[in-house]
Amino acid sequence: MAARNCPSCGRLVAASLEFCPHCGYRVGAMQAAAPQFRGPNPHNSIFWIVMAVLFCWPFAIPSVIYYNKSDNAWNVGNEELARHYGDKGKRWGRAPLSICLIIIGILLLAMALGL
Repeated sequence: MAARNCPSCGRLVAASLEFCPHCGYRVGAMQAAAPQFRGPNPHNSIFWIVMAVLFCWPFAIPSVIYYNKSDNAWNVGNEELARHYGDKGKRWGRAPLSICLIIIGILLLAMALGL
């Protein structure tokens, strides 16, 4: 199978793919000269990044990476990939909040039982 380098991220992309699976850049025959700003990406939310930073900062790193990939995909016109990466970023942002709430619940339960 033939492969080529993505002009945006430099990674190898199969010749049969229209979009780079790593950054979302359109590498197909109908590629734009450069990514164009299409307005704010509706699939990103800074709220979940802030929650990840506040509750458990290591979870914020993948969240920021996925939101960046979502923005790149959005700017090259790949809304499906932008939504996919945006959803992954939200999942990584929600994880620390959920973990903290579970830990607080366990601690409150232990205190109520006198453990």
